[in-house]
Amino acid sequence: MKLKLNPQQQEAVQHPINSPLKVIAGAGTGKTTILTYRFVQLLKGHPDLKPRDILALTFTNKAADEMARRIVELAREEGIIGSPLDFTGLWVSTFHSFCGRLLRENAFEAGLDPEFEVMDELEARLFFHHVVDDLFNLRIPFSPDDYPDIDFTDTTLFYRDLFNFILHLKDRLISPEDFKRMSAAGREGFREKIRRLRESHLLERIPPQSRNALLRRLKSLEDQLRYEREMEEVIYLIYSEYQRRLAEEDRLDFADLIFRTYELLSENDRIRERYRSRFRYILVDEFQDTNEAQFKLLKLLAADERMSNVTVVGDDKQSIYGWRDARVENVDDFRAEEWGGRSLDITKNYRSYGEILEVAHHSITLDPDFARKAVKLEPELRGYARHPRVHLIIAPDRSTEADFIARSIRDLIEGGVKPKGIALLMRSVKHAKAYEDALRRERIPYLTVGGVGFYDREEIKDIICYLRLCLDPSDDQAMVRALKSPAIGLNDETIYRLRKADPESLFRAISDAGRLKEEFGGDIVERLIRLRHILLDLNRLIGKGDVSVYQIAKWVIELSGYRLLLERLPENESIRVAANLRKILYLAGRFEAKNIQRRTPVSGRRRLEDFIGYIRFSIESEIGEEEAEVEAEDVVRIMTVHQAKGLEFDVVFVVNAKRGIFPAFARVPRLMFDEEDGLLINFKRDNWKPFKLD
Repeated sequence: MKLKLNPQQQEAVQHPINSPLKVIAGAGTGKTTILTYRFVQLLKGHPDLKPRDILALTFTNKAADEMARRIVELAREEGIIGSPLDFTGLWVSTFHSFCGRLLRENAFEAGLDPEFEVMDELEARLFFHHVVDDLFNLRIPFSPDDYPDIDFTDTTLFYRDLFNFILHLKDRLISPEDFKRMSAAGREGFREKIRRLRESHLLERIPPQSRNALLRRLKSLEDQLRYEREMEEVIYLIYSEYQRRLAEEDRLDFADLIFRTYELLSENDRIRERYRSRFRYILVDEFQDTNEAQFKLLKLLAADERMSNVTVVGDDKQSIYGWRDARVENVDDFRAEEWGGRSLDITKNYRSYGEILEVAHHSITLDPDFARKAVKLEPELRGYARHPRVHLIIAPDRSTEADFIARSIRDLIEGGVKPKGIALLMRSVKHAKAYEDALRRERIPYLTVGGVGFYDREEIKDIICYLRLCLDPSDDQAMVRALKSPAIGLNDETIYRLRKADPESLFRAISDAGRLKEEFGGDIVERLIRLRHILLDLNRLIGKGDVSVYQIAKWVIELSGYRLLLERLPENESIRVAANLRKILYLAGRFEAKNIQRRTPVSGRRRLEDFIGYIRFSIESEIGEEEAEVEAEDVVRIMTVHQAKGLEFDVVFVVNAKRGIFPAFARVPRLMFDEEDGLLINFKRDNWKPFKLD
C-alpha cells in the first residue's frame, strides 16, 4: 500500500542519484520505507535504469525478502513494472548472500568450485574443532616441545578463543600470512624499544630500587614476548591448516564469503569494473552493523572514492553487534557531506508513544558518546498517552521479578491482550528459566526464541542421551537419563541402588541384569533388559557402514518409547512433543545432507560424533534452536534484545536489568590484534600486566 511520506522522508527519497547520501534513521522512523521508495524513485526518475542495476544490501534474509517484496509491490502501484520478468534477478540480499552469488558467478577466477558449500557458525566451529583435535593428536606435523610456554591443556583457548580470533582476523581481511608478518614486525618493534631502553642512560638516573623494579618488569615483558612468539607460530599453523582444509573440501565460512569477494575484486580489475558498471546505484541498510571488511568491499563496488552512487541508512544508537566485529565508526567514516552529498536525520517515530521515546532518549544521553549528538525522536503517530506507558519494577531477586511479571501477563491476557503481543526481552536467554517456570505456573503459553529452548525440552534431552549411548554405553550421565526416560521409567532411588550394585558402571549393571532380580524384582529387571536390548539394537545399527544420522535418530525415537508416549499425552502437549521430534529428525537430515557432500567420506560413527558435537556447540554458544512452532502460535515470546531488533509488540518487559548482566560488563578477549603491535594477549597472570612502551 502506497504511503504518504513526511518531509524528512521525502527529502531522502528525492536526493540526487549522483551524490552520496547518509540517512540517520532512529527506531520506528520508517527506514525500510525510505529505502523502498528510494529504490522505486530511482527507477521512476531514470527510465534507462533497470531493477537489476540497483544493489540493495541488508543484514538478515528476512529483511531482504521483505524489502524485495515491498519494492515489487510499490513498483506495481507506480505503474513501472512492464512485466514481472522485469524484477527477476533482483539484487536485494544480505552481504553474505550477495558475496556467495558473486563468487559463484566468478568461481573460476576466484579459485573456487562453483558448488562450494557455505558453513554456518556451528558447522564452522565443528570443522575447526577437528583441526585442533588433529593438532593435539599429532596428525598435523607439529612438536609441542617446541612451544614450552604454551599450555596445550587449555581447551577453552584453543577451541573457543582461537576460533573467535581467526574469525576476527578474517573480518579485518587479515590472512594467515598477513598475521604472521604483521605480528613478527610488531613484536620485533616492541623488542627494539626494550633494547633501546636498556641501553639508554635513563636507567642510571633513577634510584636503585626503582631501577631494579623496572628491570624486573622489562624481564617480564621479554618473557611475554617469548610466549607471544610461540602463540603466533601456533595460531599461524592452525589458521593455515583450517584454511587449507576448507579449500580441500570446497567449503567457506561466513567470514570467507566477504574476504574472498574482497580479494577477487581488489585483485581483478576486469571483474571489479564489470560489477561497478552493473550496479549503477547501491543502497545499504543497517550501516551501523557493517564491519571493516564490508565497508572496504563497499568502497570497491562504489562508482568512485566519493561513493557518489551510494545511500547508507543506519543509526549509531542501534549498534548492538560490536561483539561480532561490527564497526559503528563506519557511520562517521561515511563522510557524505565532505564528499559533496548530504547527511539527513529522520526523527519522526511511527511506532512508540512519546513517553517511551522520552525514556529511551534520556537513557541514551547518559552515555558520553551520545550526550551531544543524540537526536530526539518525535511521536508522529501515537503522540502522548493519557496513562503511563513506562513502568519501573524493582524486585529483590530474579524469582520474585519473574513471578510478578507472570501475574502481570496473566492480567493483561485476561484484559484482552493476546499472548503473541507480549515479549520478554533479556540480555541472554541462558537467564530465561526463572521466567519460563513462572509463566508455566500461571499456565501462560510461551516460546523461548533461539537459545537452548529446543535442546532443553525433556524429549530432546532423552533422544540426545540415547545418541550419546550409541557411541559410548559407559557414559553414565547419558545412561541415567535413559533409565529415567519413558521407555524405562526408573526413579532416582532405584537408579541409586543400581549404582551401588555396580559402582564401576551402570552399563555393566544392566548388562548382567538377571542377577539383580532378587534385589530389584521382576518388573525392574524386565525394564533393564529392555534398555539393554535397545542399546544392542542401536549398536548393531551404527555398526553398519552406510548408516545415516537421520536413520539412527529415527530408530532412537521408535525404540525409546516416544511414539507410544504421544498417545498418552494431552493433545496440546502431544502436538508440541511430536513437532519437536520431527524437528530433531529434520536437523539430523539437514546435517547428513551437508556431510554427504564431503570429498572424504566418513563412517556413520564419525558422522554421529559430529552431529552430537554440533548439538553441544549449539548449546554452549547459545546460538541454539528454538522449539518447533506449531503453526502460528499465540504465545508470549522470550527473546534477547538482539533477536527483537526490528520487531513490534503491544507490551514489552525488559527483564533482569541488573548491573553486569544487562548491560553486561565488557569482556576483553584473550587474543587481540593490532595492525602496528601485532598479536596482543590478555594475560591473566598478575606479573604480566598490560604495558606499552612509547
